[in-house]
Amino acid sequence: MKAESISAKRKERLRHDEKLNRDAEVAEAYIWTRRRRARARLYAIIVICIALIALSSYVIYKGVFVVKSISVELPGDEASQYSELDIIAAAGITEGDGMFSFSSAKIKQAVIRVCPYISDVTIRRKYPDGILISVTEEKAVFYTVISGQYALVSPTFRVLEFIGGDDGVEDAARAAEYVKNAGLIKLKLPRVTEVIAGFPIKLEASENNGEMEDIVLTVLARVAQDDFIDRISVVGATNRFALYMVCDCKYRFELGSVDDLDVKMTLADKMLRDEIFATGNKGTLYLSDVTQPSVIIDNRIDLD
Repeated sequence: MKAESISAKRKERLRHDEKLNRDAEVAEAYIWTRRRRARARLYAIIVICIALIALSSYVIYKGVFVVKSISVELPGDEASQYSELDIIAAAGITEGDGMFSFSSAKIKQAVIRVCPYISDVTIRRKYPDGILISVTEEKAVFYTVISGQYALVSPTFRVLEFIGGDDGVEDAARAAEYVKNAGLIKLKLPRVTEVIAGFPIKLEASENNGEMEDIVLTVLARVAQDDFIDRISVVGATNRFALYMVCDCKYRFELGSVDDLDVKMTLADKMLRDEIFATGNKGTLYLSDVTQPSVIIDNRIDLD
């Protein structure tokens, strides 16, 4: 009798424990359901907020930050090669475009490709609806002949324009006359591999002419300085170790490499003031070794 009573109590406790477990499971399921619903509502709110922000941005972008005026700032010192309309057309920006719908870097490349005398382009957004395009231009100081065409070249080694070579000998003669009258400096180069108006000339690389483009750029920048720009008529840069120049149409500077170029040009200027050149003698100035410069007078010299 006593054993049966103990067994009944144990069963009662088991039923009670099972009920507690079931209640706990129901409560846990309820809590997780509430959490999932709360999380779903949060996600929905986030999505709606993002959509509203995107819509608002689009409305502002299309309705507020829209280009309504485009102006061009040209170089102020001299007349530009291009009109404001030329530059705006090259930029490809039109009224009604979004203020942020274009890349300044791409605009610069597009303008230079169409208007190669322009070397730099700056785009300024003048809020809320204005665009200002500022340009910098270069001048042709040098020329070189490539495949029968005369390429006009800037001191930064960029091709600014091609003339001649289209209509045969007469056209080439007119081009030669043009560069002569313009006082452009003849540039002799190694083999050219790529030449595009508005961009630097690409030269063939070789064991003897590695980094030749940088060397030519250094030489051109030095020649373009005020003290020699009106005196040099030829720059020979076919070999990095045998650079030369023709000065005053009477003197040949044998420079060797580009090393100590400023010193070599200063030496040349001082040497030409010597009395041996007072009578108009022609000669060669050997400047490759700045510690031992020398001169050979020879009126039969082949300057080119």
